[in-house]
Amino acid sequence: MSVLPSLWAWPALLMPPVEATWMLATGFALMFLLDRTARQRGWIRQWFFRLRLTLGLVAIASLLLGLTS
Repeated sequence: MSVLPSLWAWPALLMPPVEATWMLATGFALMFLLDRTARQRGWIRQWFFRLRLTLGLVAIASLLLGLTS
């Protein structure tokens, strides 16, 4: 599971900027879903889930703010 984000992000290097930004934002959202599933099954601790959620939201917000400029 740890290599999925990089495998998802590499094709974004070959895409136009707007499409790449949406792809990366979608990737962060999908990782949240995986993290939520891992938390529900007890594979990760609550504090780690909250940390990933916070960092993911900041990353998605940054990407979407970048689209507006």
